[in-house]
Amino acid sequence: SEGKSLNWFKSEFKHIVAKHGWEHNGHANWRSQVIYETNLRQSYTAGREQQIEQIKHRRPYGIYKHSGSEHPRHDHLSWNNMVLPLDDPWWKTHTPING
Repeated sequence: SEGKSLNWFKSEFKHIVAKHGWEHNGHANWRSQVIYETNLRQSYTAGREQQIEQIKHRRPYGIYKHSGSEHPRHDHLSWNNMVLPLDDPWWKTHTPING
């Protein structure tokens, strides 16, 4: 919410981990980037879900699009371009980020 950069997060990562008594796997530089990018995607997705709620009466269907990741999961590829009503229960467990 404060718009901090990846470089800021990397520089503060060890302090944040220590402050909360957390531990992390992997090198701090790699792990901080994974956490930062995951949080960024989750924030973006939360905003998109709010937008979808506001317009779903006009656009009641959603289409699943594979992210184009380098090593995709077979299931994710099989769902690519699938269209379902936005109220379908499937979306509760398959809305990104779902990796």
